[in-house]
Amino acid sequence: MSQKNFEYIKHYLKLYGLQLGILTFVVIMTGSVITFHPQDQSFFYHARYATCYNLFGYVGATLAAALIYLFGSAAYLFLGLCLYLMSFTVRSKSIEQEIDRIVGSTLFVAVMSMLCNMYQIGYYEFSSFGGLLGQFLINKLSYFDVGAKLFIVYSLLFVSSTLVLRFAHLKIAYWVVKLMTAIIAYTIQLDHMPARCIRSFATQIAQLCYFVQKIVRYCIDLLNGSLIQQSAQSIVAFERDEDQPSRDMDRLMQDMFGQQQENFVDTTASENQIQKQYAEKFENKPHFQTDHHTENMISAVAEVDNQNAPLQNPIKKYYELPDVDTMLSQGNQIIDDETDINKAVLQEQSAILEEKLAQFGIKGKVVRVHPGPVITMFEYQPESHIKLSKILALEDDLAMALQAISIRILAPIPGKPVVGFEVANKVRKPVLLSKIFHSKAWTNFEGHLPLILGEDTHGEQVVVDLATMPHVLIAGSTGSGKSVAVNCMLVSLLCAKSPDQLRLIIIDPKQLEFSSYEDIAHLLFPIVTDSKKAVPVLRWLVTTMEERYEMMAEHGVKNIFEYQKLAETSSELPDMPFIVLIIDELADLMMTTGKDVEDLIARIAQMSRAAGIHMIVATQRPSVDVITGLIKVNFPNRISFKVTSKVDSRTILDVVGAERLLGKGDMLFLDAKDPEMKRAHGAYVSNKEINFLVNHIKHQQDVAYLDLSELLTSEASNDALLEADQELYKMVVDEIKELDEISISMIQRKFRIGYNRSARLVEALEAEGHILPSDGGKMRRVVKD
Repeated sequence: MSQKNFEYIKHYLKLYGLQLGILTFVVIMTGSVITFHPQDQSFFYHARYATCYNLFGYVGATLAAALIYLFGSAAYLFLGLCLYLMSFTVRSKSIEQEIDRIVGSTLFVAVMSMLCNMYQIGYYEFSSFGGLLGQFLINKLSYFDVGAKLFIVYSLLFVSSTLVLRFAHLKIAYWVVKLMTAIIAYTIQLDHMPARCIRSFATQIAQLCYFVQKIVRYCIDLLNGSLIQQSAQSIVAFERDEDQPSRDMDRLMQDMFGQQQENFVDTTASENQIQKQYAEKFENKPHFQTDHHTENMISAVAEVDNQNAPLQNPIKKYYELPDVDTMLSQGNQIIDDETDINKAVLQEQSAILEEKLAQFGIKGKVVRVHPGPVITMFEYQPESHIKLSKILALEDDLAMALQAISIRILAPIPGKPVVGFEVANKVRKPVLLSKIFHSKAWTNFEGHLPLILGEDTHGEQVVVDLATMPHVLIAGSTGSGKSVAVNCMLVSLLCAKSPDQLRLIIIDPKQLEFSSYEDIAHLLFPIVTDSKKAVPVLRWLVTTMEERYEMMAEHGVKNIFEYQKLAETSSELPDMPFIVLIIDELADLMMTTGKDVEDLIARIAQMSRAAGIHMIVATQRPSVDVITGLIKVNFPNRISFKVTSKVDSRTILDVVGAERLLGKGDMLFLDAKDPEMKRAHGAYVSNKEINFLVNHIKHQQDVAYLDLSELLTSEASNDALLEADQELYKMVVDEIKELDEISISMIQRKFRIGYNRSARLVEALEAEGHILPSDGGKMRRVVKD
């Protein structure tokens, strides 16, 4: 036998002999302690007729008595320490590498002996609860009061557990998070209150565990070493190589919250791989639609190829709606429940109003007062013979008498035999977005696209549904609060809907107002700042509207709501999210493109409601050359902030009064379903809150724009097909000779081409007279020779 083989055998005999010896010792000690009885014959107890029932006889009873006398009820932990030492040899580790854990385990046994003594945990009457060791250590701490004693003991417990677990407390937290993930996966399809509560609790626990992990990792980085002169990074890496759950903590958090977090020592899968794995996990889940209280499984639009349809079913990815309270905390918005209503002041103003009107020969009385955050409404009931025209002529006189900034007279209030006097408050109270988010108007909202407007004159929160409006036209001079109101509307939509439920198109010729929303996942195109690019985008929207009508006609549904219900039961149907078009300055578009924009906006406004396409159009110049009759008639819902003249007020609202508004969010809202024009005060949203919301969305999901260059190319070659499409066009002409009707989607599926190419082919067929023009979303009829 060679010397090398002899050393090899000697090494393994020594190793296995040590393992066998430790295991034998642990088994004997465990059996001795478990079967120990205080009256067993042993070195510590001797009686004339005493017997020994211990499993290992006299020796076992002696060893067990020694352990229990020394450690008390913590003797079982000492056995665990011995078993832990044996595991080093099994895993071929040296004790020198584990000296910190050995020290920590020894300290842990001592601390547990102290705790057993303090809380009297044990059942051996002949020994103290914590043994001699616990009693000795507790006596040494008797010089401290109870609070200091508890602090010292639990600090030692934390230190010992830290040494044992090697800064890996989050191993336990991982399994908690994994359990919560399973709960989320189960309850994500439910939409009742217990499921929401469980889901919310699970999400908060997971987030807490993640932040604790980041803190622990930061502490390890600061330590940069350990008791055995090894780098902390190598220790953690060594542990995570043998403990997969701890290594997958980041990956789990990425799956749950869609965030890209940097790894500490391990290189995890890329984000695309994570999304793909998650998609495989949830691709068989039924599609569902939730409200703004729930987290959603949403569609992350994948890379958009020119050959793919724009809104087909993409890869599923978990999406969490933004937390409203966290967002509002960025702007320090605190709900103020105090109304600060001074009844004496209101009574005084009512008396002055009655007295001043009486001086002009108008007799009556104030029957009701509605204090609001910005204005106060006085309901005044005049005598029956008083003419309303006489009251309307007293606006300026009453403003001077009441020392008010402005007074607006409603003569009469619709449905009531009273005249309304809206008097501006001397102290203006801000309208907080936080108050609206916690109001019943938001929490009990049952619509589809919530728009937050603000508070009315009665202090009630105003939240409207864009899906039923279905468009809104906004006007207001510079500094009137128009842009803040549009931002508030956009924030309310983003807080309620995920990218699979809502897509946005933003046209911002001013290039500044909506730059913060750049690259959020809800956008279909980059924010359009060039007025010349607005026309092809609007043409694409018209084409999409027509394609949606064709698709709904094929499946026998009348609107987007019926289609979405049908899509929930069929995985083959492509998703049809709402599309909201936001135009910040219509006047600039009308000046540069004129008739094209007017016709396209009018056509979208006339037909897009059932297709789920809605518009928010704003302008600071509400003149007749901007808000033309064709546009105005298709926007029955209009909002006017302070304007410069009565003419502008009539242009936007058909009545005067907007010129007397206070500015800074003060608005008049004309609702087509309500004959009474409402006055409201817009809520304020800060840039910090917007940035928090945008960052949350970006961390959840990356943006995937549609190809705008293809639209521009299509616009440049409006009347002619591209050379590459000429051969395909001939094939389509030959194909339709055997058909009676065709549609864009039919050609798209038949020839496996993208939506835009299919739309160009249909336009060319119509121009050449092969098919008839579109008839209200129905399929195109083929013209036979």
